[in-house]
Amino acid sequence: MVLTPFAVRAILAGQDSVAFWLCWLAGLTDFLDGGLARRLGVSSKLGAIIDPLADKFMLDVLSLTFWLVRGEGAGLAVVARDVLIVSGALMIRAVRGRTDFPPSWLGKWSTAIQMAWVLILLEPWATPARPWATMVMLAATVISGLDYIRLGVNMMRGGRPSSN
Repeated sequence: MVLTPFAVRAILAGQDSVAFWLCWLAGLTDFLDGGLARRLGVSSKLGAIIDPLADKFMLDVLSLTFWLVRGEGAGLAVVARDVLIVSGALMIRAVRGRTDFPPSWLGKWSTAIQMAWVLILLEPWATPARPWATMVMLAATVISGLDYIRLGVNMMRGGRPSSN
C-alpha cells in the first residue's frame, strides 16, 4: 500500500522502469509476508483484513491509472470485481453479521495474475505479450469474481464459506 503512490507517480512521470521495480517489490514483499506468516503460524485479525485490502488498493489504483493515462480499459474489470467483493462482504456483514471472509484460492491466483499483468504493462520488452496477458487477466478476474459471487450467495444462505 505504501509503494502505490510512488508507483503511480513514476507512471505519470513516464518512468515505467521505476514503477515496474516498485510494483515488483510490493508483490514480492506481499508474497514473502504471507508465506512467512503461514510458515510461522502467525496471523492476526487485522492482518487478515489489511493484507487483501492492500492488494486491492494497489491493483485498483494502478488499473485506474492505466485506464486514465493510457486508455487501458481492461483494468476496469479488476476494479469492478473488487467493488463487487467489498460490497458483497459489507452486505453479508449487515444482513448475516458475518465478519469472516476467507479468500478463495481462485481469488489468490487472480490477484497474482493481475499483478503479473501490471508488470507486463510496465515492461517494454513484454509489449508482444500484452494482448495475451490481458486476456488471461480478464479471464482470471471474471472467473474469480463469479466464484466470489458463489461464495457470497452461500454465506447469505447461512452456509459456511467454502473456498473449494
